[in-house]
Amino acid sequence: MNYRFESIRINQREIPLSAIRSGRETGSSAFEKATLHFIRQWLNGTETFRQQTSGSTGPPKEIIISRSQMAASAQRTLNALTITPGSTALVCLNPEYIAGKMMLVRALEFNLGIVAVEPVSDPLQHLPPGLQDVFAAFVPLQLQTMMGIPMRTGQLNRMKAILIGGAPVNEVLAKKIQKLQCPVYATYGMTETLSNIALQKLNGPDKQNYFKTLPGVTVKTDERNCLVIRLPEIAEPVVTKDVAELQADNSFRILGRFDNVINSGGIKIWPEQLEQRCEEVFHTLGINQPFFIGSTPHELLGEQVIMVIESDPLSHDVEAQLIGLLKKDLSPYEMPKQIRYATRFIVTASGKINRRATLKSIT
Repeated sequence: MNYRFESIRINQREIPLSAIRSGRETGSSAFEKATLHFIRQWLNGTETFRQQTSGSTGPPKEIIISRSQMAASAQRTLNALTITPGSTALVCLNPEYIAGKMMLVRALEFNLGIVAVEPVSDPLQHLPPGLQDVFAAFVPLQLQTMMGIPMRTGQLNRMKAILIGGAPVNEVLAKKIQKLQCPVYATYGMTETLSNIALQKLNGPDKQNYFKTLPGVTVKTDERNCLVIRLPEIAEPVVTKDVAELQADNSFRILGRFDNVINSGGIKIWPEQLEQRCEEVFHTLGINQPFFIGSTPHELLGEQVIMVIESDPLSHDVEAQLIGLLKKDLSPYEMPKQIRYATRFIVTASGKINRRATLKSIT
């Protein structure tokens, strides 16, 4: 296809597409190398791509995805957001993973300009001044960081649309997002679905409480109540480990991971939902350390809820305040029976906390 832009901007450098296509420009940092390599493949007509999954539907594995499948996914997202040719895609996610790769596909396949910057916590710091019609995808940490910098608010508000993915949006960040004027969407998707298959508007008068599937996507649940996704360009349904609550209009919300659910005295507890509520307590106390909700075996209950914090032990007074505020907000069966500390969380290849391995390391 004829690409309307003759160059891309990467880390404050303009690079001609001709130099990328020919291999004269290969980049210096790992991010630049991965970005330019994928662009070169796409411009030269590569039809299939190997991609490592993150383990959303099972053990991480390598899958083969086609150019046409990626283009179809890109078009669904751009149509839903009404992003038109001539806009600019801000690429600040690692293109080794599907989210970063799909931002490049959306730009290359549908004539968006490309501004690529290293995936740092504040990716707007090196954007050209006055850049207009920007479409961006961030992880929650990036948006949270930028919203703490006053001069970033204007830049964010001028964007055409913002996608947030890679991790849940906690309650603290969700409240901050209400102050933004640009449309912000949480995304649901994974490598196996070629990025997002559903969006949830997080701000504005039309904000949503559920993910709404994109046109052409259908969902149902299996016997475990886990989400099963059908896409027109993928022959087999994608069976997830995400327990979902479906609505009649093909929308849904995620309750938690099937393999994370805690069964305490016959009551099912979803750690992900509990963590979102605990986030506000951490924020109130100014505790910035990462944490997660897990469980340990219990003779009578089967499992008991515990909290694990990536930190040296909190002082006695701060821990007492934390417990006191949690007790006000949580029911007795949700309340962590212990607080444990880990020097460092064990993470997966894609950067997500490996709960089981971390718990095992501190037990």
